[in-house]
Amino acid sequence: MNPTQIRRTYRWMAPVYDALFRRFYREMRTDSIARLALEPSQSVLLVGVGTGLDIPLLPPVTRVIAVDLSPKMLKRAAGAPPSSPVHYLLADGGALPLRDASVSAVILHLVLSVAPDPRALLREATRVLQPGGRIAVLDHFAPPGRLSTGRRLLAHMPVLLGTHLDRRFETLRKGLPLRVVRDERRGRGLYRMLILERVTGGAERGPAGASAAGERASACCA
Repeated sequence: MNPTQIRRTYRWMAPVYDALFRRFYREMRTDSIARLALEPSQSVLLVGVGTGLDIPLLPPVTRVIAVDLSPKMLKRAAGAPPSSPVHYLLADGGALPLRDASVSAVILHLVLSVAPDPRALLREATRVLQPGGRIAVLDHFAPPGRLSTGRRLLAHMPVLLGTHLDRRFETLRKGLPLRVVRDERRGRGLYRMLILERVTGGAERGPAGASAAGERASACCA
């Protein structure tokens, strides 16, 4: 889906999202965040924060930056009870208005399968992550090899489903300075829970204008 379609889809999904998905994803979200081993001195970036289901699960940290492309979802996220100061930012995860190496950890829960350009989103998450920092990924990715008939059929209906089931994580990560620390199958094998570590050197530059946008956002997000 393109950004306009995403905003349209999540405009009607925002009021019912929690009722549909809170219980189903809670354990996986909790476990994914726990594997980051966050410390009080760290900062966290939530890309695709949605209605804020991850926010109450976070331990106390110095600050949280919650980003989403949908105004309706971001408005609902602002009502989630935080354990730390949260800055809510309406922005595209593929062009983050944040400085390079400005956050300690990034959480990408169920966003790489939805984003219009998941490669750009993961590249941006890597850019703003400090060396040695970690990214928590929870999503459903296509397995290696030939796609099943069912998955091929579903892959042709992203606008209806709001998600892409044919994306391969290894393709998205290729060439990025990220090391896989942990890789688990969850939800009867339908989901992957990954912890990635930003290695030093070899970072790709962000899209044009990212540094300037980061300067503008420095007061709240640097």
